[in-house]
Order: sequence, then C-alpha cells, then structure tokens
Amino acid sequence: MGAGQGAGAEGVKLIGLAFQNKMVADLRGGASGTMSVEQMKEAGIEAWTIAGFINMHGSAAAQGSGERFEASKAALRNTVIITDESSMVSSRDMLRLTAIAEQLDVAKAPFMGDRQQLSAIEQGKMFAVSQAAGQATVRMDENIRQRNSPLLLAVAGLSNEGHASLALDLLAAHGRVIEAGQHHVARAAELWLSLSPEKREATAIFTAGRDDRTQINSLVQQGLLQEGALRGEGIALTTLQSANVSREELRFASTYRRGQVLEARMDVREIGLARGEYAILDIRKDGKVTLEKSGKRLSFDPDRIDPDHKFDRLGLYDQKSIRIHDGDTVF
Repeated sequence: MGAGQGAGAEGVKLIGLAFQNKMVADLRGGASGTMSVEQMKEAGIEAWTIAGFINMHGSAAAQGSGERFEASKAALRNTVIITDESSMVSSRDMLRLTAIAEQLDVAKAPFMGDRQQLSAIEQGKMFAVSQAAGQATVRMDENIRQRNSPLLLAVAGLSNEGHASLALDLLAAHGRVIEAGQHHVARAAELWLSLSPEKREATAIFTAGRDDRTQINSLVQQGLLQEGALRGEGIALTTLQSANVSREELRFASTYRRGQVLEARMDVREIGLARGEYAILDIRKDGKVTLEKSGKRLSFDPDRIDPDHKFDRLGLYDQKSIRIHDGDTVF
C-alpha cells in the first residue's frame, strides 16, 4: 500500500521506518550484519523510528510552505519510505505518515507487514482496515526464509493460516520443541549458552513478557561472565523502559506511579509542562500528579490533557537498573 507518485530507480533513496528501536536496529543491519550503518548511508539507505521521523518532518509538512517545508521536501526528494511491521502502527501515526508522503511529494510510501501479527499499542488497526476497504495490496505468499527447509516451510504455512497449535505439534513431532514447565526461563538461557559463538549470533530468544526477558537476560549475562566472554565489574546504568500506555490512559491519575519518568516531547501548555523529563514523586488524593525537574516541584491534572491534540506529546517510562560489562551487546 502506498501514497505519492512513482519515481525512477536512479538516484532513489530509501528510508525504513519501524515502531521500536530494536526493529530499527534490525533495519540498519543489526540482525544480519550484512551492511554497516555507514555503508547503508553511502548506499542512500536510512532507518528511523516512526516517532522520530514524524517529529522530524510532520510539522514542516503540515505548514505547506516556507523554509522548513522546503527543507523537508528537499530532504525527501526521490525517496521511498517503507514502513515495516505496519500492523503495529496506530491509525493516528499511519495518517501522519500518509499525510507527510502526500504533502512532501514522496516518491512512494508502502506499508509492509502481516495483519495477523501484533496489533498497535494505541488505538486503531488501519493496516488491516485499509486492506479490507480495498486498498491496493501486493501479497507475498512465498516464504523466502524457509524455502530450504520443508519442515519450517510447513510450519510457516500453518501459522499463516492461523493454525499455531498444529504448527507446534508438527515441530514437536520432529523433536524441535522442548517443554520446561515452570523452569522455562532458566532452560531457555541454558540452551542459548550451550550454543557455539557462531550459532549464538544467529539465534534469538523470544519471551512472552518483560519479566521473563529480564530474567533470561540476567541468566545469560551471568553465564557469559563465567565463561569469560564478558569482562570487568561492569557499569551500573538506569534506563527508561516505555510503560506502554495509550494517550487516553495518560489522562487518568491511576496510570501514574511513583518513580516513573514523564517525558514532555514538546510544551504541553494546558497542563503547564515545558519540554523535558520529569520525575514522578506522588499521585495525590485530588487526582493531581506531583512532578520534579531540576529541583523544582509542580503538579498537574491529567484530566486536563487535550485528547484531540494531533501530536503524541507525552511519554511515560519505568526506570530500570541494569549493569553492562565489556563485551555486552546492547540494542
């Protein structure tokens, strides 16, 4: 699916967009290692998060004219913008991306993905709805990744048709499923650590939630330290992890917790917040949230947040402490 006019292949640039930083790392070659970031730039290929791209070009495109509009239009001239895993894109963001493509005369802006996979965190499933409404669509039914493995090709076919249980039964029949019950976290880390360094590079661990992921990461890190693949005492860091809440949820005091961080990506005038990061100190009985920034305290009423504003101005994050060592891989 796409918006904009066609362009010739000569001199065309490519921008890949994805919902999360990890997906962007994969688009930049992190998963395959076939091209470095520098090589991609030399080839006219870039990768961004959807939010970063919209923040960069959205307001300029909306102006319709002027210096910023012309600068964004020039930057995206002869550019194809491909959005990956589009089932995860909210209706609001898909509208913004389409508007940017049309306003800045982008060569093409196709959306790629599988509507049967993960849905958007925010409202809307426009990727599926637009196809149901008759949007021009090209289907890729041939599985390229598994074409050299009849077993994996059959599993992929069953999964694509919604028969996940049968797909697992088929894998189990070929000895490809290991059940570990309540010890599945430790078993997953143990299996990965048992692989050779070459196979580790090509093997990912997927979990059902953040808690499992945190435990597995810790167990794998401990194993790598014991075998000497990681070195040193490490550096303690505090990272911010998205609380994965919608814009509507941000309008309720019950959404917030002490110790979280609220990011204002731009000024939010109706609640008196300037752009920046704020530590959440307290949730008051009157429904207001107390914040602190640079030693100054202030309170705001989440109910006053404008639900119809066109930009995602606020982000809520949990603080997470981690320790990284020399040799750790960080996405």
